[in-house]
Amino acid sequence: MQVSSLGMSRSELAWAAVTTLLELTLRREMAITKSIIRTLNFRRAKFQLFKETVRRTPWETVLTDRGTEQSWQVFKDVFHREQELSIPKCKKLGREGKRPV
Repeated sequence: MQVSSLGMSRSELAWAAVTTLLELTLRREMAITKSIIRTLNFRRAKFQLFKETVRRTPWETVLTDRGTEQSWQVFKDVFHREQELSIPKCKKLGREGKRPV
């Protein structure tokens, strides 16, 4: 049995290398998590539906007796809710969806 300068045989050294490589691979896989970014797909948007639903909201009654901050929050909530209904989202993974400049 041949002993290396570290005091380990070749088989022990090889096993340690494989174990370390496996550990590093697992850590790398755990660290790399693909986040799915969702972007608004304006090409498939139904702007007419969005426009009609926002227009149908009785803003005078909704915003009566509210301060500026509360009114703004109500408007944003309604806007985002209608946006979710009329503008679909599409997945985007990493750099896949980017177009060249």
